[in-house]
Amino acid sequence: MPYPQDEVKMFVNRTVMQTRYFEHIYQVFKPASLTFCTFAIPEESSNVLGNGECGKNGYATVGERFGTATFEKDGTVDVFFTTGRYAGGKGKAITVDDDTFYYKIGDENSFEYSETESFNNPAKTRVAGSGQYFIVSDVLPYSANPLAESFTYELYQVSEETFKEQLAAAYADNNVLPEDQKPAISSGNCIDISSDATCPSEAMFQSVDPLYNSTPYEQDPSVKGGWIAFFVILGVLVLVGILYVWHVHRINQQADRYKHQFARRIAETINMDHDKKLSAKGLEQEFKTIDSDGNGVITKEEFYRFMGDRVSEQDFNVMFAAIDIDHSGSIDFAEFCAFMAQIGAILTEEEERAGYKPSSRARAKDEEAGNEDA
Repeated sequence: MPYPQDEVKMFVNRTVMQTRYFEHIYQVFKPASLTFCTFAIPEESSNVLGNGECGKNGYATVGERFGTATFEKDGTVDVFFTTGRYAGGKGKAITVDDDTFYYKIGDENSFEYSETESFNNPAKTRVAGSGQYFIVSDVLPYSANPLAESFTYELYQVSEETFKEQLAAAYADNNVLPEDQKPAISSGNCIDISSDATCPSEAMFQSVDPLYNSTPYEQDPSVKGGWIAFFVILGVLVLVGILYVWHVHRINQQADRYKHQFARRIAETINMDHDKKLSAKGLEQEFKTIDSDGNGVITKEEFYRFMGDRVSEQDFNVMFAAIDIDHSGSIDFAEFCAFMAQIGAILTEEEERAGYKPSSRARAKDEEAGNEDA
């Protein structure tokens, strides 16, 4: 893409209607650099997208994801139709916990896209996210890096009126031509980019919507019995409720403990930028640090060597299982980024507690380099 991607304006509209999920993602790019515009253009090619002029006009794209709930009722969204940059992809949007959402969408023959988002304030009006775009090809050598794109972003909630105003302002600030602008959408539905064929039909929705299909699971038989059976069941439910609350409390304590242990270990090696944010490059470097054999995944043995004796065996096994979302027995880069998004605030806390500030760490590295030169 000819347009700078270091700072892209991103606008996201998400709507949930009963069992249906609608998502519309706008991206507004700055005009291409004048240096880029001086390069020779191959035949039958162009140095712009859309109708603009290189170096003068920016550009806007839109991508959409449509899905439904599942019969499991576990917060997972089955994404069955996509448009724009995600066109042709299918996958799932998984609720990892109360604060974290994980996307994994792709076309088995060409690409795979993963994305992790976490709320980073108690009111749940701000989101920090990271994403990766992989090229999938049987012809690539095993040693080739399939990672085509890695990025981070932040979103904050606004009103519908503000959303439309800021989108219009982004078009104006980046000089996007009216014919290249994508219309703002209020909720649900679909942005008709070129024809009706770009939007999922009602029949397509009904073919996957649980409200219009029979459950694959058997219904529980009705419980029959007298008052004795009723009080026995009630007593069991009360006991189960108490045990469940106690169990959840213990799990939350354990999760908080191993997240701090992992963040404390990561804080010893990872580099954060001057705004105390995790950069895509920093995430990739830290992943490679742990992936000692460089095969693109972190095995349980590699992760154990990285953690050392800082964590108990029980906490280590629970932590590894939590990071290994697809239960493959190893941690890929997308899963690593998903967990890092969860512990972002904890990592900053551990950095400050240990006295590692981004600026001081950078100065320390510069001093070490200077000593080596001397």
